[in-house]
Amino acid sequence: MQRHKIGLDANLPIVHGGPQAGALSNWLVDPEVIAGTGTAWVRLNFVLGPWCSPTDSTLHQGRTWAETYGLIIDQFKARGLNIYGLVSHEAVEPSPPYFLREHRDYRPDPGGAQQWLDGYVRNFEQIVGLFRDRVTIFESFNEPDAGHGGHSHWLHPTWFAALLQAIHQRVKLDLGWSEVRLVSGPLQGFEINRNQSPMHYLRETYQYGKQQFGWAERGYPFDGVGYHLYLKEGFNPNWAAHRRELRQAYHEYVSGMLRVIRAEEGPTTTRQLYISEIGWPSQRNLDEDRVRQADVLRLELELLAQDPAVALGIWCCTEDSAPAHPCYGLYQSGDPSPQGRKPAYFAFQEVCQALSLAAPAEIPLSELDLPARPTNQNVINAFNRVSTELGLGPWGLLYKIDDLSPESLAQARSKLYTGPAIAALTGLSAAEKQKLHQALLAELEALTEAAPPRGGTRGEGTAKPRFLRLWSELAGTPLAPAASLQIDLSQAATSAARKVGGIWNRYGWLLLSVADQSGFEPGVAVAVLAIESGGRGFGGDGRMVLRFENHIFHKYWGQHQPDRFTQHFNFNPQRRWEKHQWRPSSDAAWVDFHGGQSQEWEVFTFANNLEARAAKLSISMGLPQIMGFNYAALGYGSVEEMFEAFASGDRPQLLGFFDFVCGPAADPRRLIALREQDFETFAALYNGPGQAARYGSLLSEACETFRSLRPIEA
Repeated sequence: MQRHKIGLDANLPIVHGGPQAGALSNWLVDPEVIAGTGTAWVRLNFVLGPWCSPTDSTLHQGRTWAETYGLIIDQFKARGLNIYGLVSHEAVEPSPPYFLREHRDYRPDPGGAQQWLDGYVRNFEQIVGLFRDRVTIFESFNEPDAGHGGHSHWLHPTWFAALLQAIHQRVKLDLGWSEVRLVSGPLQGFEINRNQSPMHYLRETYQYGKQQFGWAERGYPFDGVGYHLYLKEGFNPNWAAHRRELRQAYHEYVSGMLRVIRAEEGPTTTRQLYISEIGWPSQRNLDEDRVRQADVLRLELELLAQDPAVALGIWCCTEDSAPAHPCYGLYQSGDPSPQGRKPAYFAFQEVCQALSLAAPAEIPLSELDLPARPTNQNVINAFNRVSTELGLGPWGLLYKIDDLSPESLAQARSKLYTGPAIAALTGLSAAEKQKLHQALLAELEALTEAAPPRGGTRGEGTAKPRFLRLWSELAGTPLAPAASLQIDLSQAATSAARKVGGIWNRYGWLLLSVADQSGFEPGVAVAVLAIESGGRGFGGDGRMVLRFENHIFHKYWGQHQPDRFTQHFNFNPQRRWEKHQWRPSSDAAWVDFHGGQSQEWEVFTFANNLEARAAKLSISMGLPQIMGFNYAALGYGSVEEMFEAFASGDRPQLLGFFDFVCGPAADPRRLIALREQDFETFAALYNGPGQAARYGSLLSEACETFRSLRPIEA
């Protein structure tokens, strides 16, 4: 089973009319046409075609509707592909009536609109019932915000909210098919509307759902938000400029939708986007257009692959629709043979190959029913989210379980989880287990599928490392910018401005590369480093800056050697991070040592002679002041490896800092918040909610200070 999150739209799956009505399209007769691309997902549109309902037993080409789609699904599943089901207006007859375009409360009986919606939900239920053993994600009405027949929408947002509510009520609540993931009908992220229309439409949908159906209190009737992206489709002969415009538009459009979701659901929501169409056409059908389409495809799929806000990204589509129309496909129109493959086909194949090489090994679903093996920290995070959501505090849910120890998980956070499967946990209700499964699934999908793009140079098929510190291109990037791009610190009027300017002058060129790879502004990278780090990595004597924490050393060594520990180390047992003192012998006076690097190193050296590993786990290191016990989150195999790397220079410290802040082992919401410059949310996730407003304000001010100094063009 393929485990990456890139998919391909299968175009129209069956023939609608004529003597071949009900037959599989040319693109599905041989499933290898699609499977050979390396895609992990196929978007399958469940159109009725010549049948009148999903349960219609009429035979066309010797098969019923259910048998036809069962054949399509089974052929793809046999080749290890996952199915993403679309149940749109083409899955029900007749077409949506006019009154669905008007506000739902406009009239008491809006001309058959409710009757149509009931029929749609009935067919949706039948399709899910037929295939839920093989298809677990179903997307509703396609582009409900699209304009048709001179009207602004297919469905007014109020009817869209009612449709989502009715599907959820029937599928999840009435029938109890909780394993099915429901994705709201995808909205149009087109350049023509600058993303304002879908944002406004989504906001209206949320607000009506809250008012009429109590979504804020009862929960939202969708597991993800559907979205389509078609960006910068005109041909720009300057590829470098076109690439910058595409990146900027992508982040602008995705961030806009995420802002609406967070504004309506709250800043800590984990709701993701399902981008079920993204594409770029070779409009003029010229060779240069086809090559450009391949380049755009690589860029857009890599943006999707590294974006933790995106659960799934699907290229539109397999086949060009017609020679005279914009050509979005991987194949030329009407030619599913190898000769019909366009350059975009091979670009798509390369991206999927690189992602497949980087994907983690699959574990049997009978063990955990999850896409990857979680660490103990993943399990802790999932319990924390669900427990907080249920109002039980961060640990309440975990303490309900008899066969899982919170302490044992916390003491080995980076180790793979070896406890019982979720379904086997005692002390939890079925609803709690389902919520926990969804939270852990989201945790793992974000970490295993949203890592930075792994593909090497084009055509190599090699995997790019997950952690920035291992990227060869960053290893050769200069730390400091050229003299012409240095900030004149004499123009910095405040100490804060001098700190920001100094960080840029020392590390700005590397920070620029990190920001480009991570999808946020250079000023954001400078601001985070200025506020969340110590500002310098090495002391005047050339040794790495560090801080020794007595209470951490007690955890890793002192509690097992209490007599020896109390001879030399002291701290406040009620506020363990305070009143740290030490003495070299039992007859020496207690000494405060925080505040001077020579004293910190003296204490650390002493502790290192007692137990070297525990001592290194107990220090914060270098410029980022990351604790040694976080070594695995930075991709190190041991704390000794992290210590040696951080002690070797500024570069490992800087790259390690950004791996820790927003890398593959971090909470992906941090990266999203930095891309959106939602500094208060980032501060709440990184520093805790207690001082989120203060740290958020400091980050915002530092970013604005950097812009005011203008070392580079924005």
